Amino acid sequence: MSKKIAYTVCSANHLAYAKTMADSLLEKHPEYTVFIGLIDRREHRFDDSFFHPHIIIEAEALNIDSFEKMSDQYTIIELNCAIKPFMAQYLFKHHSPDILLYFDTDIFIYHSLESIEAALKQNDILLTPHFSQPVNDDKEPRERDMLRSGLYNAGFIGMKKSETASLFLQWWSDRLIDQCYYNFAEGMGVD
Repeated sequence: MSKKIAYTVCSANHLAYAKTMADSLLEKHPEYTVFIGLIDRREHRFDDSFFHPHIIIEAEALNIDSFEKMSDQYTIIELNCAIKPFMAQYLFKHHSPDILLYFDTDIFIYHSLESIEAALKQNDILLTPHFSQPVNDDKEPRERDMLRSGLYNAGFIGMKKSETASLFLQWWSDRLIDQCYYNFAEGMGVD
């Protein structure tokens, strides 16, 4: 049986959303373990038992060399986005999942993840494109506008334990140390 982990990253103001996402996932797939990467410190602001069985990990525990720099330069939203690949690297290293899925906190799981798991048998990484065909009309948003936000939506990412996923996460984390800004004029749509 394969080891399956899902995770999200948020600040304390989104913990309720994270719990809702995690609960919805476990309702369909109780075999998953869900981790919540917390950008803030707990500082006794909430009772961890409320989030059981989900596991909260403070971002500082990930031992990211550039975390202080990232915390200083990014807004809280940018920092949440920037931590995604670092959290994935941590989970692969310390918990060795066969399947690792990332979900934004505003996602609710309504159906089975079987099609995602099947796709991961054939692929090392699953991404969601913002569009899959050329946009050839005069309507808004234009293709150029969507490209400023990035080709892919990082609200969901699926990975399996593989060298390709490891290389991808290293490439992605290297860039998010100092390139995870909301700056559409520069073609930067965070992660």
